[in-house]
Amino acid sequence: MKNALVILAGGKGERFGQKTPKQFYLKDGKAVINIFLSNFDIDIFNHIVISIDKKYIDIIKINSNYIKNKSKFIFSTPGNTRQKSSFNALKKINKLKIKNVLIHDGARPFCSNNLIKKILTKLKKNDNCIPFIEFSDRQINKLDKKDTKVYNIQTPQGFDYNLILKAHTNFKNCNFSDDASLLQAMNKKIFFIKGEINNVKLTYPEDLIYLNFFTKPE
Repeated sequence: MKNALVILAGGKGERFGQKTPKQFYLKDGKAVINIFLSNFDIDIFNHIVISIDKKYIDIIKINSNYIKNKSKFIFSTPGNTRQKSSFNALKKINKLKIKNVLIHDGARPFCSNNLIKKILTKLKKNDNCIPFIEFSDRQINKLDKKDTKVYNIQTPQGFDYNLILKAHTNFKNCNFSDDASLLQAMNKKIFFIKGEINNVKLTYPEDLIYLNFFTKPE
């Protein structure tokens, strides 16, 4: 059984308010995406596909995991939407007999190996596994003023490879915000797993504070 990891790193990060896209922002000389690449257990995966603009590939190539495991890495061309970037990456490994694939955001540098392993374990019995966290504050719907539960969907999102490839093929002309949304559009049951509070996605300038909270000094 082959496992693949897709890392989406092609976004421009316009809401981030920096000249450099958030996934390549430097913290103590290390790019955000390399914080993740340095800390995840590369032995879990047979292939790592990174959706990335060619001008940033050299940032990946200085990563220690890349240097030691070049044969596992594959680069794919980003699309003009997250969905197209994900589809391009999935098609890149179409002939590699992948059983399960995890799709992760390059701007989530603090995902743990424990969460990755939990998702892969769930995929042994289910065809998808989506991590989430529940907001602790009381939430209210503006329209009807009633309390409501709000879930924050995270990545990596895990899938049976053939299932998520089929979903992208079916909805290739749409623009969903994440891969799990494509399965929902197919009326597939979504299997959720508790995510991690520190598995934050850097989106806005104020999110830079998380780099100080969660980055371990070297």
